[in-house]
Amino acid sequence: MFDRFTIAVAATLVTLTATASTPIQDIDKALRQKNWAGIEHGSLLLAQAIYPNASEVLEMVNAGMADEAIASTRKAQPWQRVPFLLAAASGNALPMPRKLKIVHAAFEVAQSDEIRTPAKVDGLADVALAYARLGANDEAHQAFNAALSNAKSGMREGAYGSLANTVVLQVGAPDTPLWMLDEIASGTKDLPPGEAVMLHRSLAAGYFNLHQVGKAIGQLELALSSAQALSERREKRVAVQSLARLALDHDEMEFARQSGDLNELAGEMAAFYARKNDRARALNEIAKLGPGNLYTSPRQAAVLRIINDALKQGAIDRAVSYCTELCSVLVLEEIRVRTRIGQRQVEAGQRDGARANLLRAKELVRLGDPYIGDRDVLATLDLARAAKASGMQDLAKETVAAAVRQTGYVSLARRGAERPLSEARTSQVLSEFGNRDQAVEMLVRAWSEAKELAESPLGEQPQKAAALVEIAKAARALKPGRYRLESQALASQSAR
Repeated sequence: MFDRFTIAVAATLVTLTATASTPIQDIDKALRQKNWAGIEHGSLLLAQAIYPNASEVLEMVNAGMADEAIASTRKAQPWQRVPFLLAAASGNALPMPRKLKIVHAAFEVAQSDEIRTPAKVDGLADVALAYARLGANDEAHQAFNAALSNAKSGMREGAYGSLANTVVLQVGAPDTPLWMLDEIASGTKDLPPGEAVMLHRSLAAGYFNLHQVGKAIGQLELALSSAQALSERREKRVAVQSLARLALDHDEMEFARQSGDLNELAGEMAAFYARKNDRARALNEIAKLGPGNLYTSPRQAAVLRIINDALKQGAIDRAVSYCTELCSVLVLEEIRVRTRIGQRQVEAGQRDGARANLLRAKELVRLGDPYIGDRDVLATLDLARAAKASGMQDLAKETVAAAVRQTGYVSLARRGAERPLSEARTSQVLSEFGNRDQAVEMLVRAWSEAKELAESPLGEQPQKAAALVEIAKAARALKPGRYRLESQALASQSAR
């Protein structure tokens, strides 16, 4: 009897093992059935299993997989769980009580003794910022006080400077409390000169971002005083120049002139003069810059900064003027720059100028080049979307067709996951444009190539995970009715 029972159990286990499917097989099955939700969910789970990160957690929440997203964070290291949980809490689809509950869980994890002090400080500061953005001010102060306490006890490990950097990285958002910077600034005594320079510079950058110019200048002066106390000459020079650069970035020429060597800051000087509408001096500073090398180009960086500053300030004519004269130095970036300028021109009612820039961008699209990569395809897709939003339907169709052709030139041998990444992104845009059949075809291609990367080396895992996330988005875009309302609105606009 015992032997028969043992044999029966063994047979059952063999059957279960034989019928169990792998994540890849599940996605294959969903694709055959055109089960777009199944592809979306399966791709996100596989991405998280291959290379867990916060952006995947957020995508899972936005896909209605909040429980799975939170469950996946339990497998992560304690120092990883905090950003993962906060990413989950930032999902748009979650109600406020659920978001607060997740942030509470992140706060508990952030206080774990398993996390080293600098990482603990960063996590607690991020929790405080999350609470503040949810309007939970008492909890925000509690978490931030814990971050401050840990930062002060871990000064030797650079934790106090880390706290400033964590907050400053996020102070561009208008809902970031000023009191956090003030709290950090009030406890900066007795730091070594090198750490003090970095801390005060970070605080200055944060205050500039919040338009607290007086406080920013005060922090720059404290940073300069600490820089002068540095014993190593080269270290001192680098520190002082970094302060002058930050001052110039925020139009504080007097501080920059008194503290740094402006002859070494031609790029920043060019951007400064351009913002002040001094074209002759801006061009003169650009002429001082060399072409750079294969990896960096000071001249290109300066031109990009000038045009981006102009667009940020709403000075479209200035951006157009500098692009007309200097965009040729941007090489591959020219497509993106002309696309952005064209978008702003449409918003300002400058339709003729927008058309000229978008058409010029289309002329620059590379085809048939064996060195085409994901960035090229992404730039082409951005141009297609801009043309569609501008009402230039024929140009939009031509451009997305060019993106489809470009994906075939992205080398699988040299660029690994970049081809399925490009194909999945192209599938999304094809869905937006109402071309479902071709969108499905591109999704099938993307998945068939991505699944073959299952045993990719560690260095390629982030890209493979990114490709799977884009495949999930492409499947989401194919869900029935996803773009129906948008298409109806577009048809109505065309009829008018």
